[in-house]
Amino acid sequence: MGVPAPKFISYGSLDSSYHFSSILMTRLPGKPLDSLPDTEIDYDAIKEDMIRILTRMRSYASPWGKRVCGVAGGPICGPMIPGCPMPACEDEIAFQDSIRYITGFSGRTGRDAEHVRKGEEFFALPKHAIVFTHGDLNYHNIMVGSDGHICGIFDWEAAGWLPEYWEISVTAILPTRNWGRFMDKEVSLGFTRPRYKGIEPYSH
Repeated sequence: MGVPAPKFISYGSLDSSYHFSSILMTRLPGKPLDSLPDTEIDYDAIKEDMIRILTRMRSYASPWGKRVCGVAGGPICGPMIPGCPMPACEDEIAFQDSIRYITGFSGRTGRDAEHVRKGEEFFALPKHAIVFTHGDLNYHNIMVGSDGHICGIFDWEAAGWLPEYWEISVTAILPTRNWGRFMDKEVSLGFTRPRYKGIEPYSH
């Protein structure tokens, strides 16, 4: 696939009394990005790698068309998904409706009213491409090699087919953190927005 990730070896659970399954995979080289002080991080190299990796991920067409869903077409999981796991949605409009319903978004008043207004303005924008998304690209899920470049990305449990803005939103929602600001101001602005294959269902 061209994305630095551990290779799957096996999946299973101990027995029926054990409620959690496990995955055996290869070990990634390098160090977790969140273990390094800012002074040791080459943000230019990380930006270059992140844009290249995300562009590659977005070059794949979803086998589920306009559907917003998990990798296999089922429920959506992730740190920003309300009511996780959220049932798969037939398109972005249905996804937005699910967010409104689960969060009680539209009925909020008082100090939340301005957030609701901005949210509805965003929902009213032209629809986005549905692209392959990691879903939790925070720095604790990224491995960096001795050369300063990304050598691995792990923790793919939140991956799925989601609107193109979702990948950045998961990190940019925490603007007080360096990584959130970096993803929002540097990585997101680095996209030239090629024609993602995920947008093709909207052009038919």
